[in-house]
Amino acid sequence: MPGIPSKFNCIVFFILFFTDTYISRTSTEAIYTQISINLNYLPPGESITKFRQLTDLDYNNIINITNIHPNVSFMVIQIHTLVENLTLSYINPIDINSFTMGNHIGLVWNDEISKKYGLNTRTKEALLYLFRQMPLLAPVDVLISVKTYTKDDPVPGGCNLSFETEIAPYQKVHLSTAVITITSQPPSVFGEFCNRSTITTEMYYLFLPENSNSSDEYFQNIEKMMSFENVIKYGTKVPNGMGFTKFKQMYNNYVGIGRVFAVVSTYQGRNSVYVPIVSYGCDVSAWEEDCLSFSGVYWNIIIAFSVICGLLICLGGHRFFKTTLFIIGYTFGATIMSLVLTIDHNFADKGKEINVCIMGLLLGIIWLFLWWKFGVPVVAVELTFILAGVLVASTLFFVQWGETDIFSNDLNFWVLFASIVMTAQIPLLYLKPLYHIIALGLLGSYAFIGAVNYYMGGSLYYILINTYRRLTVRNFGMALLDPPYQCLEIIYTLLWAVIFVLGVYVQHRYSIGKPPFPPHRRGAEFTYLNERTLLLHEERPIVSI
Repeated sequence: MPGIPSKFNCIVFFILFFTDTYISRTSTEAIYTQISINLNYLPPGESITKFRQLTDLDYNNIINITNIHPNVSFMVIQIHTLVENLTLSYINPIDINSFTMGNHIGLVWNDEISKKYGLNTRTKEALLYLFRQMPLLAPVDVLISVKTYTKDDPVPGGCNLSFETEIAPYQKVHLSTAVITITSQPPSVFGEFCNRSTITTEMYYLFLPENSNSSDEYFQNIEKMMSFENVIKYGTKVPNGMGFTKFKQMYNNYVGIGRVFAVVSTYQGRNSVYVPIVSYGCDVSAWEEDCLSFSGVYWNIIIAFSVICGLLICLGGHRFFKTTLFIIGYTFGATIMSLVLTIDHNFADKGKEINVCIMGLLLGIIWLFLWWKFGVPVVAVELTFILAGVLVASTLFFVQWGETDIFSNDLNFWVLFASIVMTAQIPLLYLKPLYHIIALGLLGSYAFIGAVNYYMGGSLYYILINTYRRLTVRNFGMALLDPPYQCLEIIYTLLWAVIFVLGVYVQHRYSIGKPPFPPHRRGAEFTYLNERTLLLHEERPIVSI
């Protein structure tokens, strides 16, 4: 400054410098919210420190982990929220390969990582940055967990090949209408290369209560899948051989029913657990629309049709024989057309619905015409027994065989499936009204229960949907079917059995003393022959007058 002594200039400079430093420090402290986690020098592997809060989480937060035991070689820090995505980073500003983003995220901390990002390793403290992206700072449930390990424990995701961070202890979920795919990265041995370790890896899952997105249940079940002991206690192990690889597992999507997925790695008797991840098979932020509601007017009509026709067929299908023929023909035709159009992929959704309805009506009319024209019972009830066989086969694969590795092969699956359907045709050789009534009772009771189950929540309607997906979804045989069998399923199964028995009883009582099948227009003598019917009329003597 011309005209001002140099000594004065120095004083002004120092005042401005310290003022700027103080303002910058004050601004920094105001920007970042401190989240402190004191491990109290707990030995590695013995406990998990959980930090859960309902708070107005700021945009920028610092997680400071202190008092780490000297024998801790690495830690897994994980963050969980119900809906909102957060970003967890080693540094700020974030850089490539230094952060991960989502609502089930985690990072590995060790001395090497601290040195890489210029952190002080002598203080034995971990410092990470947690960022929030939501523009509105509404209250959010956050579960923060720290798990400590020794150098002898396998490093989860230590052999990362494709995820964004160098070590990836987290999992990722890929969602489609039919399948949930969970991917993770191979583990490694601390301080060694990936291909030098022999580590076994197993996947587990735990169902959440059905049709519930309760925050308390959500976090409680996540906490159950954080430690090795709890994963073994509460989780269900994925059978060996299921899926493409042990680090890419497909699960059948039961929409609205949450599952917690966990991965456990074992090396020389030592264990480590990946960051668990949760999926409801739908968009939880749009719970009512995407997870509980129905897919438009078309499906609502179908479900209403199933309720009404299911009860009709179960309680009076044999009595109202012609109506039943039309309903069975319509169902068979609509199903076949829906399969063909789904596999084709060239029709819009609206085009599919119209063509499915047309084909159903067409086959229903044709099947009714065949009975009117020829009146052959064994032909008329053929579709009923085919559909009953499909239902029986689908149920067997739904409750038990769907978890067997041998049936992930399409050839094995469809050979056995077809064999079961063909076995269900044996009663046609000894066609009696009771066999027809049993088949109708089975179909009608399931149509009613499946439709109610769809409205009220549950998974029994997936009995046929799983078979449909097996036909139309590529590589669906690799998906683990294992359905949730909780309180709702038990109630609906018992109700299904009661309605089935009631339907068979009512129809059988009505059929006593009645013709085996309704008389045909051409006369019963040409239609209903059984083992007691005389093939030749008894000769009568001619009486002369």
